[in-house]
Parts: sequence; C-alpha cells; structure tokens
Amino acid sequence: MEILQTNRLRAKASAATNFLCEADPKHTLEAHNLLSRIKFFAPKDWAQSGDSHADWLTVGTVYKSAVSLYAILSLGSLGILPPTVALENSQAAHSNILFRELHAALKVPRIAKFMAWPLVVAGVQAKERGEATRNWVEASLRDTSRVLGTGCPIKACAVLKRYWASDASGWDECFDRPNVLI
Repeated sequence: MEILQTNRLRAKASAATNFLCEADPKHTLEAHNLLSRIKFFAPKDWAQSGDSHADWLTVGTVYKSAVSLYAILSLGSLGILPPTVALENSQAAHSNILFRELHAALKVPRIAKFMAWPLVVAGVQAKERGEATRNWVEASLRDTSRVLGTGCPIKACAVLKRYWASDASGWDECFDRPNVLI
C-alpha cells in the first residue's frame, strides 16, 4: 500500500509543483506520515508462522527497507522531503539492511523470484556503493530475469547501467522517463 501511496503523492506533488512552481508543505507532512507508517511496519508480526517463517521474515524485511528507500529517494528527488541528517541516516540504515537481506533472499529459490523490484531500488543505491556492488546488482537482475522468464529485470539493468555511468544522482535522474520494468 505504501508503494501506491508514494506514487500517488509523487503525482500530486508533481502536478502541484508544475502549477504553483513550488512544493506544497502539506505534501511534506504527508510524506513524513507515510515514512512513519513504513517505520512502524513490523516484519516479525507480518511473517506467517510455520516452517517458512524465516523466509517470510526475510521478504518482509527486504520490502520494508526497499519501500522506505523508494519513498525517501523518490519523494526527496521531487523536493517533498528536504534532506536532513535524520533522513540521510534512515536512508543509510535501510540501504545496509536491504543489501544484507537481499543477499540472503536471493539464496532461497522460493523467495528469490519476489526480489526484482527490491533489486531495482538497490540498484539506485548501488551508484554510491562502488563497482563491486553494481556488478552484484547487475548479475542478480540477470539471474532474476532467467528465474522469472521475463526480460523486465534486464531492461531495469540497462536503465541502471545508464544511470551508473552518468554524472547525475537521484531517483528522477535514474528514471528520467517512463519505463515498464517490473
């Protein structure tokens, strides 16, 4: 739900900025409320009990961090979330969690196929993490493409590689045109 709410807020803020030429403070408040809801999502409460509990916990943790990063990066790119030390610390913490948990998730075949979107979010963060991380994201997207039997992760990889090679930074600089990726 929070991915959809982030998309909705991005659309509202984009339209308002085009019309008013400045960010609406109500959008910033809405963005902080959205981040609070994401923060209080508890993967351990969400994960189904049973034999697959650890897998569900991993999926919940990956998505919590990926959704947090998506909200921070994409709303920050539009100026809805001005940069603060707290926001930068949150971004760094979720980035570390996302990469750690993605490494674990991709080793479990039954959950690896659900990791395409989080890998794309990680790919945006990979620009700041160096070549080894970018190579890992690229290889993981290629593997995910094979597992899913679709070229969408390969298309996402091409977008990310173009972004990594550029001097630009930020969500909207990476996804500077409409893409059907996932």
